[in-house]
Amino acid sequence: MGQRGSGGRDGTEQAWRALGGDPALTGRISYGGPPGLLPARLPVMPLARATVAVCALAAAELAARRDGGPVPAVRVDDGAVATAFLSERRLRIDGRTPDTFAPLSRFWRTADGWVRTHANYPHHRARLLRALDLPATAGVPEAGAVLAGRRAEEIEETVHAAGGLAVAARSPEEWAAHPQGVAVAAHPLLTLEALDGPGA
Repeated sequence: MGQRGSGGRDGTEQAWRALGGDPALTGRISYGGPPGLLPARLPVMPLARATVAVCALAAAELAARRDGGPVPAVRVDDGAVATAFLSERRLRIDGRTPDTFAPLSRFWRTADGWVRTHANYPHHRARLLRALDLPATAGVPEAGAVLAGRRAEEIEETVHAAGGLAVAARSPEEWAAHPQGVAVAAHPLLTLEALDGPGA
């Protein structure tokens, strides 16, 4: 079955090229599986598919070098890719879905947009609550009330200064104008660097 959707094979070829791989080897990859998986506003499925394809192709090339044979064909199944990327949603413990994110780890509405917090670890939760001037016993209602009255970037800065994790949600244009966005745009998608020591 051929590649479906935009960004699939193109994304794979772009990632493989960024790794310095032989462009001819991407022809060893085939794709299949059910359509319509990982629906999202962003091209999540093509990204997931390309990531798995490049990793599988790199493993196939490594095996061929070790064994002295040709690079074997690689097949990427969308069903397997989607399952792997959503594996935490399939997990059951004693038949129940576990809580994989703490209650304070989420997107929150702010006075001017949205902010994403991470409070899965006790120290991150404590730092978030301290930055919001909330007691250690505070929960979602209290945090939500404070965050709703503050600007997203101000929350980001305050929580970060307290050693916690919070990120203001930005539009593509806002990210492009942000100093970190400008810095990231000046660099390639990825770089390769030789490491010293065993396995180098």
